[in-house]
Amino acid sequence: MKKSKKYQYPKKSKRYHKANIVYICSVVTMFTAIGIALLVIPKNADPQAISDSGHSKSDDSHSTVSSRSSSSSQFEIRPIQSTVFPENPYSSLSQSSDHIQSSEVSSGGLGSQTAVTDPGVSSSGSSSITPSSTPDTTSSSGGNGPASGSDTSSGSSVPSSQSHPQILVSSVNNSTVPTASVPVNTSGSTSFVNGIAIVGTRAMSLYNPNPSAFETYAAAVNRYKEALPDVNVYCMLIPTACEFYGSAEVNAKCASQREHINIVINRLKGVQSVDAYSALAAHLSEDIYLRTDHHWAALGGYYAAREFAKAAGVPFLPLSDYTERVNTGFVGTMYGYTNNSSVIKNNPEDFVYHVPKTVDWTTTYYNFKLSGSKVTGMDKPMNAAFFLNYGNNRGDNYCTFMGGDAKIVHVKTSTKNGRRLAIFKESYGNTIPGYLFGSFEEIYVLDERYFPYNAIDYIKEKGITDLLFANNTVAAGNPSIAEHIDENRTQKSKNF
Repeated sequence: MKKSKKYQYPKKSKRYHKANIVYICSVVTMFTAIGIALLVIPKNADPQAISDSGHSKSDDSHSTVSSRSSSSSQFEIRPIQSTVFPENPYSSLSQSSDHIQSSEVSSGGLGSQTAVTDPGVSSSGSSSITPSSTPDTTSSSGGNGPASGSDTSSGSSVPSSQSHPQILVSSVNNSTVPTASVPVNTSGSTSFVNGIAIVGTRAMSLYNPNPSAFETYAAAVNRYKEALPDVNVYCMLIPTACEFYGSAEVNAKCASQREHINIVINRLKGVQSVDAYSALAAHLSEDIYLRTDHHWAALGGYYAAREFAKAAGVPFLPLSDYTERVNTGFVGTMYGYTNNSSVIKNNPEDFVYHVPKTVDWTTTYYNFKLSGSKVTGMDKPMNAAFFLNYGNNRGDNYCTFMGGDAKIVHVKTSTKNGRRLAIFKESYGNTIPGYLFGSFEEIYVLDERYFPYNAIDYIKEKGITDLLFANNTVAAGNPSIAEHIDENRTQKSKNF
C-alpha cells in the first residue's frame, strides 16, 4: 500500500504558478533596471565640484583631547567615530549626497576603503582610525621634532616660537586680484561629460555660478567682523582648475573666476582678503591641481597657506621642513563623474602630500553623528593622526587630510605665539591647516555645512585671534554656503 504523507499540501493551480513566474520576472527586471541606473546615471551635479569629502562630507575620526576642554564648557563637544568614505565631488554644497558607498570607489579597480595613519601626532602616539590601521612613521620620532627655523612673509628665517602681535584689520580692502598671465591648455582633445570637461588627461568641472551669490557671500563674511571686532577676519577664495587649464572650448563655457573673486574683495568691510588666485597663478607649471579629482592638490594648498600666513603676519614653514609623501596610481572622483572615462582611468597620477617634521602637534577629533545630513550628536573626543596614508592605487586619497568633513578638528602645536586660528571651510580647505602648524599655537578646523554651535560664542569661548573663511569659488557661488555661514552665526548652540 502506498504510504501517505504526514502533511498534505493543497495542489497549486496553473494560474498560481503563472502568477509566481510573472512576479519573479517583475522583481528581477526592477532590480536589474536599478543596478543599471546606479552604474550609468551620474550623481546630481551640485555645483561644488569641490567638496567637500566636502571631501564630501566623508568622515573618519581621528582625535586628541583638547587641553581647552572642560566639563563646564558649553563647547566641550562629544563626537562620533564614523567611517571613511570616498567623496562625492559635488557634495560640499548638497548635503543630501555626502556619503558614497565604498563599492563606488572600489569599482574600476580603484581600491578598497582602509586608511593607515600617517605620522605627525604627539609624542605619545595616536590611535588608529580603523582597527586594522598601523602607524606610518616618518622617523623614530614619528615625524615630529623641535620647532625650528621657518619662513616669514618676508622670506627671512624666524624661529616658529617667536611671538607676533595681534594684527587687527579694520579698513576696507578694495584691492582686486590682477589678471594673471596663465597658460591655456591646448594639448590633447577636449570632450564634455556630465558638465565636466576632459582636456587631454585632465578633468575639470565647468564654472557658471550666479554673480549675485558672491555679493551675498561677502555680506555674510562681513557680519562676522561686525560681531567680532577684536578678531582678525580673513577671506580666501580659491579658484578651480578650469580657470587656469581650460582649452578654448572650455573657456567659452566658463565664467571668469577672477571677476567673481573681485566682487567679494570689493565688498569686504574690515575683512582682509587673501590672494590665493595670484599665489596659484605663479605656480601653474607645478602640480597644484589634481588631474583626476575635483579638488586641488596639496601643493596648491601650500601656496595658498603661505599667502595667508603672509597676510596674518605669522611664521611659515618652507617645504624643506616637511617630509614628502607620494602615493602612486591615484584616480580620483572625476573617474566616476565622467561615466568611468577610460582616459581618466588609464592616466593615473601621483597623490603628494607633506607632513611637518620640525614642529610637534596633537590632534583632537570631535566626530559628528549624522542623520542624513543633519548633525544629531557627537561622540567622545578621540586622539588620532591628522594625516592618513591611504596607500597606492586608491581613489580616496584626498581623505588623507583629517579623513573628511563632518567633524570639528582641534590641533594644538608646539608653536608658542598666542595666535589661535579657526578656519571655516568646505573640503577644498582641508589641505590648508597642515601647512600652518608652525604658524599658530592652536587651529580649529570647522566645516560651515555641519557646524552645530553658535559661531560667535564658540570663537569667543576658544579665544580665537584669527578667523579664516576658505572656500573655492564654486562653493562661494552657491547661495547655500552663505546661508550656512549666516546660520552658524545666528543659530542657537545644540546641546548634545
